[in-house]
This record gives sequence, C-alpha cells and structure tokens, in this order.
Amino acid sequence: MIKTVYYSILAIAAGVILITSFYAYSWLGSIGDPSIASEGYVFHSGFAWTFLWISFGALTLLSLFMTWRSGTKWAVCVSYFYFLASVVILLFNDSSYKSFLEENSITGADTLLNLFFVAVILLVNAVAVVAAYMIVINIRTKTPAKELETKKSATEKKE
Repeated sequence: MIKTVYYSILAIAAGVILITSFYAYSWLGSIGDPSIASEGYVFHSGFAWTFLWISFGALTLLSLFMTWRSGTKWAVCVSYFYFLASVVILLFNDSSYKSFLEENSITGADTLLNLFFVAVILLVNAVAVVAAYMIVINIRTKTPAKELETKKSATEKKE
C-alpha cells in the first residue's frame, strides 16, 4: 500500500514538474510583448520551484517512513534523483530565460540561479537526505524487532 502511494505521488509530481516547466519555457517563445512573456515565465517558473520543494519534502518524508518500516533505501535514492532531475530541467529553463533577457534587452529582471548556486543546493540536499536516512536507520536498529514485525504484519493484512 505504501509503495503504491509513493509511486502515485512520484508520478504526479514528475508530471506536474514536466508540464509546468514546459509551459514556463513556452512563454519564452511568445510572439507578444517580451516584458509580458518574461513575467509569465517568472510566474510559472516560480510555481515549478515551489512545487518541487513541496513534492520533494513529501517524497522524502514518505521514503524515510518506508525505510523505517522495511529497511529499504531505494525510495530515498529515487526521491533525491527526482529532485536532481527536476533541478536540471529548471536550470535549463533558466539558462534559456537568461538568453531571452539578453536578446530582448530586458533590464531589471534577472535570475538567481547559476551553476555554483545549483551545485550548493544539490550538495546541501544530498547531505540532508543522507543524514535523515542515517537517523532513521539508527532509530530502526534501536526499535525492538517485535514492534516492527507487529506493525508490518498489520499493514500486510490490510493490503
């Protein structure tokens, strides 16, 4: 049951990120006023980033719960790779946005993303995810086996 929920949230989150990032990117090809296209891109890109952080947090918490229950670590890795792939996609959009700003001589609008900032974000998140995983594994080893088996068998009966 918990795997099904995890897969569902992952599929929905990946779909929303892909659609939103494509829609934000499509604003850069608008034939209208470049300043309006810039505002449209910033709005939809901001939504994609916000959704990415929320969905990554939810997926990470769910994967840590799965790790605590069964000891598997694949879900933690998948959650981080979801985050990594999404950041790369949004970074590609951001570089296209920078080119768009230069081509249309738009001033006053800029982006905060650069490769160093993205590398720091990815590194900090990797350290946080590994630290959380280690904490969960440590708690799991200190939890009596009877308690874990009771909870595991109860959830298997429900499925």
